[in-house]
Amino acid sequence: MQKYELTVIVRPELTEEERDKVLAKVESVITTAKGEILSRDMWGRRDLAYPIKKYTEGIYILFTFTAPSEATQDIDYRVKINDDIIRHLIVKADK
Repeated sequence: MQKYELTVIVRPELTEEERDKVLAKVESVITTAKGEILSRDMWGRRDLAYPIKKYTEGIYILFTFTAPSEATQDIDYRVKINDDIIRHLIVKADK
């Protein structure tokens, strides 16, 4: 099991309830891929360096989790097809 960090940028116009549903879906994707969520940090609303899908700001969330290395491709795909997430990045965390 490797330790990973997943940074997600969610559409800024989502209500808190809708945002929580998106985050619950991301958490279920990780746990379905036999991963374990270690932490979830809400960074809040921030300006983007450049427009993404016509958005100039987004809500940033950082997930720290452990998962088998082959699970990251499935997690990446399932997060990518979610329309409420405008950008994401999975990186291997330092030990």
